[in-house]
Amino acid sequence: MPDPSSTPSPAHGAAFASVAVADLPIDRTYSYAIPGAMRETVTVGRRVEVPFGKAARAGYVVALTETPDCPPEKCRSIVRALDREPIVDLRMLEFTRWIADYYCCGWGQALDAVLPTGVRRQTKEKTLRWVILTEAGRARAAELGRIAAAGGGRVPTSSPLKELPPDRITIPVSEQGMTEDGPVPAPADSSETPPATLLGALAAADGPLPAEDLARRAGTSSAPLLTLAKQGLVRIEKRRVTDPLLEMPLDLDAAVPPALTAAQAAALRPIAEAVEARTFRTFLLHGVTGSGKTEVYLQALARVLAQDRQAIVLVPEIALTPQTVGRFRARFPNVAVLHSHLAEGARAAQWSRIRSGEAQIVIGARSAVFAPTRSLGLIVVDEEHEPTFKQESTPRYHARDVAVKRAQMEGAVVILGSATPALESYRNALQGRYTLLRMPERVESRPLPPVEICDLGAEFRAQKRYPLLSRQLVLRIRAALANKEQVLLFLNRRGFVTLLICSECKMVFRCRRCEVALTVHKSRDAAICHHCNERQPVPRGCPACGAGRIRQLGVGTERIEEEVRREFPGIAAGRMDSDAMKSGRDYTHMLGGLRIGEVDLLVGTQMIAKGLDYPNVTVVGVITADTALHLKDFRSAERTFQLLTQVAGRAGRGPRGGVVCVQTFHPTHYAIAAAQTHDYEGFAARELEFRKLVGYPPFTRMVRFVVEGESSGDVEGRARMIAETAAEHLPAEGGDILGPLACPFPRIRDRWRWHVCLRAVSRATLDAVLRPLRAGTLFAPRHGITVTVDVDPQSML
Repeated sequence: MPDPSSTPSPAHGAAFASVAVADLPIDRTYSYAIPGAMRETVTVGRRVEVPFGKAARAGYVVALTETPDCPPEKCRSIVRALDREPIVDLRMLEFTRWIADYYCCGWGQALDAVLPTGVRRQTKEKTLRWVILTEAGRARAAELGRIAAAGGGRVPTSSPLKELPPDRITIPVSEQGMTEDGPVPAPADSSETPPATLLGALAAADGPLPAEDLARRAGTSSAPLLTLAKQGLVRIEKRRVTDPLLEMPLDLDAAVPPALTAAQAAALRPIAEAVEARTFRTFLLHGVTGSGKTEVYLQALARVLAQDRQAIVLVPEIALTPQTVGRFRARFPNVAVLHSHLAEGARAAQWSRIRSGEAQIVIGARSAVFAPTRSLGLIVVDEEHEPTFKQESTPRYHARDVAVKRAQMEGAVVILGSATPALESYRNALQGRYTLLRMPERVESRPLPPVEICDLGAEFRAQKRYPLLSRQLVLRIRAALANKEQVLLFLNRRGFVTLLICSECKMVFRCRRCEVALTVHKSRDAAICHHCNERQPVPRGCPACGAGRIRQLGVGTERIEEEVRREFPGIAAGRMDSDAMKSGRDYTHMLGGLRIGEVDLLVGTQMIAKGLDYPNVTVVGVITADTALHLKDFRSAERTFQLLTQVAGRAGRGPRGGVVCVQTFHPTHYAIAAAQTHDYEGFAARELEFRKLVGYPPFTRMVRFVVEGESSGDVEGRARMIAETAAEHLPAEGGDILGPLACPFPRIRDRWRWHVCLRAVSRATLDAVLRPLRAGTLFAPRHGITVTVDVDPQSML
């Protein structure tokens, strides 16, 4: 439970409550009368149902008062309490008040963001039926396999497993399958008896399976499982739905803390001192890939737990870091996982474990920064430079910056770790706001992998064609495969080809709802928009001129996978992108295959750039380094350098060493040249010089206003009004207005998009403009137009 000092007190007779209405973009509270019967139970931090307009809505009690903000006789009454106890303590109320102020959203929106949906809906944790093969079942499956082999592949109809046919078994609906939707239906042409098929599929699996998964593998119904259970061939257990990451085997090699390198020990020392002093400090841990930053985190966490305090570890994408979770769980027994892919009930259960203090360490994606810890001692933000830490819906917070603020409010320590720190964090360290800790070498003095640059322009001139894989990269891959080593190929574009264009009239095939080119997905035989997911048939001819043939340009991961299989027949190749990876289990299965050597070559998007540590990966190929280089975004060079450095860091992490091959049309660009030499300081110095010259962050503060609507003229008009009003309140010096302009993607899902950027030298200058803008009606949704306020934007697209 929360500390008593932070637990709200009951109303004790207070007549009115100030309520922040949930999911309301207006940043104000409303006074409601507390019915007499509720005056001893209404508590600050409790959710209540209140009348709002013509409907009833949920809200959060943020204060109790005897003097409402309207005439008492006009105050409407609270309808009912939604929770048995307060679910937001006083510290979280203060924290969300800051979020609402800083990120320009409603307090109710900020409060909604810190509570998982399952907690707000009071969703109960679900259970699954898991099927476990007994020794008798294993023997019977082996016997049936021999019978089937002798009989031409079919189980004879006299099999004892037909003694209790499934159509004579009555199974309650809740017991039939993985969910309450009933059993998985058997195919009409199933030639084997269902019980035998299920038994064989279970025997072929690595271990126990959920009933529905087993039925799908067997291609039959799950109903005959009761037959197998009655015969003692399987055992059925109900288990809670948990995260696949919590079901993975522990990394036992990480269970015992290793001896620290000199650099690790030097980095840990000031962190440990701050933890012992229970004081707020922010450390920027700049360590090259493979330098052992995770071990520094682990040993800092041990010191926090020794004080009976809790810690939060933020990672960019939880499903992509099974190794990290495995290492933490091997060292510490009480770990909770929080991320948006968890089922509502499972996430609510994890939230409750954290709130009660049962879970000492919280690992999760950006929203885990709001975990309801009792006594927070440490927040770790791993790969703090990652853009996925920025929330792309209201409130548009950045988890790194929110983590620093929360730690400041609660007297905790923050570690921001990265091989390629964000320039904002790096400049904060240079100016002394953060403490900079450097770890410039890999553990065991392993060298950073050499980076070879392949000039695709020269390759094109030599081969008279554009090769997907350069001759240099092909040679590297072939040598690695011959030595039983593994290969990663990186391309941050999914699909087969990324551009369809007529050879005669040059018409580009675009989405009918978005001003973006369609991407061909060969596996789906469709051209798909990656913004609205609209599907169109792949065109065979040009509908505009009728004369031209359709040229397919650009390349995606699907095409690279096909090329790899053609160039290196017989290898075990895999692909990791959002098309191939549909669930957390897909990630763990693919990465598990890579870990144990079942995958020779893996093609992937930025998913494979994060957190992978596989000693047998000796070759990393970057198909094109130019994907993000020329986007209309001032961060494009920084993003390119970070991605190349992070991808390169996957190579050479074992005793065999490794090499990186980067294909590019711009071999002399400073971001690529710096990545080749692993020179972060050199890149940062040049990029900071450029940012200062043109007046972009981290030398200025920015707010981006994105206006969207169905009418292009109305959207442009609202954007101009915002720009003009902002200019009226902007001081003569210290800031400027950029725009209004159409966004680089001017239409998405049939809605036109314009943006305005407010740029200032300080937050105080921004506030001087934002206050009158928020007080007016320019941000209110009207006539189908919405305005998004993005403070500290991470993308200008």
